[in-house]
Amino acid sequence: PPPSPPPPSPPPPSASPFLPPPSTSPSPPPSALPSPPPPSASPSSPPPSPPSSPPAPRICENFRIVNSKSNLQANFIAQIDLIMKIALGVVDHCSATVVDNTDADQFQCFDMASSAAVGGDFVPDGEVNVLDYGRQIRLQSMEGLGEGTFMLESDASRLRYRSPDQCESRRNLESTIHHLWTVQCVDLAPGLCYFDCSEEPTCLHSIAPLLNRSTASGEWYSVPLPLNWTAFSLLFTHSVKQCDSNNPVERCVSLIEDSDCDNDNFIVSSTTKLAIAAPSNGAAKCASNSEVQFFVPNGQHQNLDLVHAKPGGFLPGTWVEAGPGVLHLAEWFAPPTTPPSPPTPPSSPPPPSPPPAPPPAPPPPSPPPSPPPSSPPPSSPPSPPSPPSPPPQPPSPPRHPPPDPSPPPPFAPPSPPPAPPKPPPPSVCTYDNPEEHCLISLSWNEISAGVFELSADRPTDFLQIYGLDASKVSAATGDASAFTGTSAAGGNHFTMTHSDDGASWSAGTPLVTYTDATVMNASTLLASINYELLNEVPLTLFLNGGDAYHLSSYAIPSPPPLPSSPPASPLSSSPPPPPPSPPPPSP
Repeated sequence: PPPSPPPPSPPPPSASPFLPPPSTSPSPPPSALPSPPPPSASPSSPPPSPPSSPPAPRICENFRIVNSKSNLQANFIAQIDLIMKIALGVVDHCSATVVDNTDADQFQCFDMASSAAVGGDFVPDGEVNVLDYGRQIRLQSMEGLGEGTFMLESDASRLRYRSPDQCESRRNLESTIHHLWTVQCVDLAPGLCYFDCSEEPTCLHSIAPLLNRSTASGEWYSVPLPLNWTAFSLLFTHSVKQCDSNNPVERCVSLIEDSDCDNDNFIVSSTTKLAIAAPSNGAAKCASNSEVQFFVPNGQHQNLDLVHAKPGGFLPGTWVEAGPGVLHLAEWFAPPTTPPSPPTPPSSPPPPSPPPAPPPAPPPPSPPPSPPPSSPPPSSPPSPPSPPSPPPQPPSPPRHPPPDPSPPPPFAPPSPPPAPPKPPPPSVCTYDNPEEHCLISLSWNEISAGVFELSADRPTDFLQIYGLDASKVSAATGDASAFTGTSAAGGNHFTMTHSDDGASWSAGTPLVTYTDATVMNASTLLASINYELLNEVPLTLFLNGGDAYHLSSYAIPSPPPLPSSPPASPLSSSPPPPPPSPPPPSP
C-alpha cells in the first residue's frame, strides 16, 4: 500500500490561535562581513608617479627678436644684421637702431649664448658678443629658423637688459664703476674656466703676441691661441682691418685656416678695433686650430688691448674660449704698461712783469643835497550843482539801411577744383617686392687681368653673396667689416656690413673685389652667384637700413593658382523668363 502522508507540522511554540499569523516578509540578510584588505603591492611594483609639476617659465620663445619687417624671413635677415653689429660694437644694444626694430618683450634675447662653462647655448652671459653671433648663425640652419627654441627663466639671471627701459638706469649704475671691465663669477665645477674666476692650471693661458717674421715693410706677429679653441675676441690698441694680401702696407689681421669646421666665421671691424671668430659645423659649435697673425708696418705700433672692455659691453675685449671654457689670461695679472708719454717740452721763461698800475683816481665829489619836496597845490573850490536833465524824448522811428548800390552777381563764382589725391607712399622693400624702387642691379668691372670689382645701383649697408669662391672675395672699401661665414645651404658665403651705424655706401661705390686669374669676363661672375632661396630666405642678399632689395634673378616660386569656381547650375545659367505681356485693350 502507498505510504501514508506525513502528519501536519505543529505550529511554532510562540504561535497562538488568538494572535495574527506571523509576517511572511523575508527576514533581513545577515550583515555583510568586512572586505579583506587589498593585497599589498609586490616589492617589484613601481611607486606611484608624483603629480606632474608645471612647466618651467620660458622667455625668448623662438627668438623672434626683430619685428619691424613685414614677415618672418625679412625679420630674420634684419636680426642677423643687428646681432652682428652689436657683437662688433658698431651698434650699441641700447641704441635707437636696435630699440626701434625690436620686440620689447624680446629685447634681452640678443644675449642668447655664453661659454659652455656657465651654460652655453640659450644661457646669457650679460652682453652680446661673438658667442651670440655664432648662435644666431646656427639658428639659420635649424628647422623654421629657430622654431621651438627658448630660454629658461631660471637661466636668465645674467641678462643685463630686460627691456629698453633699463638702458638708462644701467648706464647710471655703470658711471660709479671704476673698473675697465668686470666679470661676475659663479661657482664652477672642477676643471671649468670662466675668465679670471678660476686659477686652476688648466685655465691659465698666455696670449702675448710673438714675433713671427719680418719683411721689408713691417713685422708679422702670431697670437698664441690654445689648441681646439672654440671662440675668441681680440681687441687691438690701434685701428685694424682684415688683411687682403700677403704683402700688406697697413695694420691688418688675418686667420690662417687649420680647421675641420665648416667655417671659422672670422670678422674684423676697423671702427671698433675688434676681431672675433666663432667656428661652427652646421648648427653646432666646432673646435678649430686656425692661427691668428697681425701685421704692424715699420714705424707704427699695434698690440692686444687687455685692459678695456669690448666696445658697448663690460666683459674683457680680449679673451679666448676652449674646451674648459673662457681661459684665464696670464696678462690679466699685470696689464702691460702703457708706452711712455712724450717728453714734456721745456717751459718757456716767464713773461716780463707788467709796469706798476697807476694810483687810483680820487673819488668824484658828492652831488649837492636835493631840495625838499614842494607842498601840494591848493584844492579848487567845489563846482556848482548841474541843472536838471530835460524830459525824455519819444523814440524815433526805425531807420532802414540804405540800399546797396552794387547789384548782386547773377550767379556764384565756381569753386576751385579739388586738389588731386596724394600718391600713396612707396611700399617697404623686401626681397620679394618687385616694385621699381626695390629693384637692385649688380655690375662687375674688370680693373685688371683677373681682378673684378662689384658695385650696385642702390645705396647699400649690408651684403651677403653665395655661389662665388668666398676665399677670393674681399672688401673693396675701408669702412667695412667683412668675413666669410657658413651658409645654411652648405659651403661658405661672403658677408660685409658698414662699420658705422646708420651709414651706407652710395650707389655705384665699389663694394667687393674678386681675384681669380681663371675668370675671363664679368658675365661669368654674375652667372656664378646663387639666387636661390632656402627656408624662404635668399642665400644672396643686399640690404639698406635693414630692408632687403629684390634681385630680378631670385628664384621665387609663383603662388599657387586660385581654385576654380564650381560650374553654375542649369537653373542659374539662364535668366528667368519675362512676365507675360498684358492683353490688348478691347475696342
